[in-house]
Amino acid sequence: MSYKQNSWVTVFSIWNTMIGSTVLTMPWGMDQAGVLAGMLMIIGIGVLSLYTCSLIMKVCTRYKSDDVVEMVSRMWGKKGQVASLYMSCLVMLGASMVYNVLMNSSFYDIIDGISLWTTDNDIGCKTCWSGFSSRYTPFILMGCLMVMVNIKEKQKIVKINSLGIYFVLTITIFLIFVGLRAITLDTFTTDSEHIPDSDKKCHHDWNCLKHNHKVEIDLVKPNFLLLSGILTLSYFIHNCIVIIMKNNAEPEKNGRDLSLGYLAVGVCYFLIGTLGYFGFKGNGFTQDITQNALDMFASTNILAFIMRIVLFTQMFTVYPMIMFLVRSQFFGYYYGTDYPSRKHIFIYSLVVCSATTLIASVYPSVGVIAGIVGAFCGLYFVYIVPVCLYLYYYDDDARVKVQEEHSMQLMDDKDMQATDAISNSDLKEDLGNRRNHKIKWTTKKLLHLSICVFGVAVLLFQFLTV
Repeated sequence: MSYKQNSWVTVFSIWNTMIGSTVLTMPWGMDQAGVLAGMLMIIGIGVLSLYTCSLIMKVCTRYKSDDVVEMVSRMWGKKGQVASLYMSCLVMLGASMVYNVLMNSSFYDIIDGISLWTTDNDIGCKTCWSGFSSRYTPFILMGCLMVMVNIKEKQKIVKINSLGIYFVLTITIFLIFVGLRAITLDTFTTDSEHIPDSDKKCHHDWNCLKHNHKVEIDLVKPNFLLLSGILTLSYFIHNCIVIIMKNNAEPEKNGRDLSLGYLAVGVCYFLIGTLGYFGFKGNGFTQDITQNALDMFASTNILAFIMRIVLFTQMFTVYPMIMFLVRSQFFGYYYGTDYPSRKHIFIYSLVVCSATTLIASVYPSVGVIAGIVGAFCGLYFVYIVPVCLYLYYYDDDARVKVQEEHSMQLMDDKDMQATDAISNSDLKEDLGNRRNHKIKWTTKKLLHLSICVFGVAVLLFQFLTV
């Protein structure tokens, strides 16, 4: 007998799957967009992602499939199946790059904080190549990560990963606290109001207790679509939603549970993004919001030091799980097993760990990486595939319906000739109904294709603003 979960467990599974990699980049994304534009985008892209996710669930449920890749292969053949496999692996590899960058940043600051407390000396500059820095710490971590990625048993990886939810909650609460503190201490205003120079700065990092400290904020910025890539990755669950929902004890409530899951995620991102933005604009911070929100704090800030340990532990537990999912999909497709041999897994772990390590060393811009990965893979899985699945499978229904109506009309025409029972007005009404049905379906097509166009715009904008 298969395991069935109640609705609340389903909603929690959706929330737990989506919350994670972009939490600490959300305040930076809000800063790039402007607080008002950011709020609207969190809501808008959340609703759009919910809709496209529901399209996938609708099609897969109707055709009794728990694999979206299978539905794509029916639609586009072998090439579509392979494309979906690689795009699914790419989005997880992109997320692992984000994890590696965050892990490395936390690791370096933890070491630096300990050094400052024990010797009163920095261990080196953070981003330079001439001495010990965060450019080299990823290679120290690489050996540990390879050991984790080479773990064979799925159960061990799942147990390690199960700790991650507690760390995410801790970081989320911390960011909300930072925002509430700023709202309590500071006065936020748009740049239309003149602010004295004395109110623009507070040199006591984080510990500024000056009330009514005026802080400039932007409602809308030209680069507002930069946040859309991060949000697309944040709301991405499309390649595994059917697997999550198939164990629901009440499948007739799948639509409601999916909506509740997205609502919970949207509320979290709204609070994290908005309050995080206010928190790092206020609280005495004078620099621009960094792509990793924890980089706003000094290495010796005790609260941030604790959060860095939490973040490092979370990333270290989630990373092997992501690599296992990539491994199981890739090797499962080509070899029929997720562990073909030690040699295969060693080469795999060496390649993927080297790639993510190089990114963490050479280009540790976590917000930009999240935006590009979200926009690129989201274009395929969030915007194109759901729309194409819906139009492909439901277009057949629409065509059959029109043909049935046409056949019925022909029969009616014969009956009319034989009995003269149907008037010309009835015939015109039937023809009008067929025409209206075609117009409605064509309108639906255009509206759904506009979702694909939006996905292309999101991708292009990531490169136009980088």
